[in-house]
Amino acid sequence: MKKASSRSTKAQIWYIDLLIGLVIFTVAMVLFFKFATSRYLVKDNEEIFPEVVRLSQILVSEGIPQNWTEENVITPGLFTDGEVSIQKLEMFSNMSSDYYRLKRLLATESDFIVVFEEQNGNNLSFGNFTLGKPNVTIEELESIQKKDIFTVVRYGVYRHDQIAEIVAMKVVVWQ
Repeated sequence: MKKASSRSTKAQIWYIDLLIGLVIFTVAMVLFFKFATSRYLVKDNEEIFPEVVRLSQILVSEGIPQNWTEENVITPGLFTDGEVSIQKLEMFSNMSSDYYRLKRLLATESDFIVVFEEQNGNNLSFGNFTLGKPNVTIEELESIQKKDIFTVVRYGVYRHDQIAEIVAMKVVVWQ
């Protein structure tokens, strides 16, 4: 009888060793994937910031060609002679209806919006209050975690009704 109980105890020990090994392996895999995934998310975010800076530089330029139209545009810039161009803003607003074409022209894979703001904090409207991704507002973006959104603010002169004022162009990029 002693031999039978000895074998039963060895089998139980082997089974317990297997369970402990599986638990350790599972915990190690969960930790690995958790840290590996978060590392790549940080890398993605580090790649977004240079993109929002590049995008803002393109938009404060005159674009290519300098006097572009919706038909011949290669790269859409929103300024002419250092001032916000109403004509280019209206064309850019019209192009926002074909958002994916606009993303191709700006050579970006990230989503973006552009908002012009007066010194008193009011948004300027050029057909839309936001240019870029349709139906997205800055208020909606605040629901996204702050680390996932990058904003660059550029300033320019906006002339209207024989008045020149400085306005802020906010370029917001997220993935």
